[in-house]
Amino acid sequence: MDIGDKKLHPNLLKIVKRSVEEILSFPIEADNHVLDALEKMESLYMLTRDEKLRNASELVFSDNEDFEEKIGNDIGKPYMIGFDELDILTQGNIVQLFKGLPKKMQPYILSDMITSEINEEAFTKVNDRKGQVLREFLGSVQFQEAIVRISVHCRKDFSMTLRTKDEDIKAMIKGIEEMKLIQVKSIEQRLTYKGKTVGQDQIPAYCKTQTQDKNFSTYIVLCF
Repeated sequence: MDIGDKKLHPNLLKIVKRSVEEILSFPIEADNHVLDALEKMESLYMLTRDEKLRNASELVFSDNEDFEEKIGNDIGKPYMIGFDELDILTQGNIVQLFKGLPKKMQPYILSDMITSEINEEAFTKVNDRKGQVLREFLGSVQFQEAIVRISVHCRKDFSMTLRTKDEDIKAMIKGIEEMKLIQVKSIEQRLTYKGKTVGQDQIPAYCKTQTQDKNFSTYIVLCF
């Protein structure tokens, strides 16, 4: 049904509201029947804030009011209407619910459109007891064994057919042993949208990789 740029009739608005409630009430990822039914649909239409139907894949779901306020109309896409405005009660994490939908039906998530920028040149290195303790912990046999056990357990949980081989374990331990820990005074990240600053905060740790060859990379962890 194509209504162009017209607002929905109140009766149609009720139908849309009921449909949205039905979709969001299903545990999509855990129900293959629901997922199959959605996959067969060509698209999913949702309401904009001015109550017009648009393809959900063209809409932005705002999960952060501060970002939205700073970006304003620069987002270039219509925002999806808030569920509180439709008197729809959602259960669980609404962002994860959307990400459980087939890709063609997923709206843009505002927070996912934000880029994090870290200026490593601004770091001030420090060296105190806290950093030494962390280095000792990362280098301990207990930590290495725990990482291996977690990796093997996760493979089983995700029904991975590949078994963990001895060389995989050796590579994992080598990666931990080669990991470099650099302690800095603080780690500031600038949050941007198309180069425009929309926020700034501190993060407790930051990891980057340095690829030595195609089979091995060194991880550098910065923390404060």
